[in-house]
Amino acid sequence: MIRFGTDGWRGVIADDFTFDNVRLVARAGALREAELEALRARLRDWLDWLRNARTGCEAQAREDHFGTCSELARAALCAYLGELGVLREQLEEAKMRIATQLRPDGSERGGTGPRPAPGRLLNLELWASLARLARSAGVDLWGFATADGRSLPRALEALARRRGWSEPERLRLRILRAGSPGAAPGERYGLPARAEAHSGVAPFWMLGIAGRDRRSGSL
Repeated sequence: MIRFGTDGWRGVIADDFTFDNVRLVARAGALREAELEALRARLRDWLDWLRNARTGCEAQAREDHFGTCSELARAALCAYLGELGVLREQLEEAKMRIATQLRPDGSERGGTGPRPAPGRLLNLELWASLARLARSAGVDLWGFATADGRSLPRALEALARRRGWSEPERLRLRILRAGSPGAAPGERYGLPARAEAHSGVAPFWMLGIAGRDRRSGSL
């Protein structure tokens, strides 16, 4: 289920494995303590691989969606394993990735040439997942902006202005926009109530947003 090596990070966003699922199963008493400890040991090994193995370090150094996914994997593992101090430090450092990965107009650097739009969409979905995790740790990645305006909302605006999306990509973009902080309730009309694991929002994202809207008086 969780593979080490070049594709080891994919377990964080795979459809069949999320840390939320593990927490729910554990709280239901369906896993013995020995099983949970074996899982934690496996995840500690994975986190060590991401931090110290050559391939893990190379992924972390990349400026495209591979680097963002490595950032998300390390943060999710730290959160699950209870390394909260390390998690907050890492999330603060992630703000520098926003500064180096994005341009002031919202476009993505990602190497020597312009990034293809589907890769930029995937990258923003990963950033949205990381920002959602960061918010629970008291770090605001979605609201962060550099002095010259580099920010995740501006990157989302730049993608939304692009034409030529396929229908599945257009749906992914609409879900990402509707699930982002500050989105108007009207943007959620006609969208599915359940999101895919890679979409950057919680699986049953509308339920959480509806509760947030009621608390803020938006509905």
